[in-house]
Amino acid sequence: MAPANGQIVWFSGRNYLAKCSVEIFTMQSTWVIDGRARSNGWFGRRTDVNIAAPADSGAPIYIPVGSGNAAIVGMHIAGFVVAPFDQTWFHSVGDIESQPGVTVAF
Repeated sequence: MAPANGQIVWFSGRNYLAKCSVEIFTMQSTWVIDGRARSNGWFGRRTDVNIAAPADSGAPIYIPVGSGNAAIVGMHIAGFVVAPFDQTWFHSVGDIESQPGVTVAF
């Protein structure tokens, strides 16, 4: 399942645990983190709630499905605060699995 602009997802990181109501607000084809170009990045945000911190890389971005189940739509790669939002940057599962020999295990 691919994420979509405006979709509401959950983020489950090591530092702040599971946070719901994270809104996907944009997708950029290329952007730069720490001087390295990245492709196909998605951004999610939530107002006035910490959702991401150092050591959260690899955390799942997911949507609830039914009762007690979830479908992963991405993996966290970076986060930052642009007041009043706390943001997560992530790659979609499809982009991750498009790399040779890579499969996202659930």
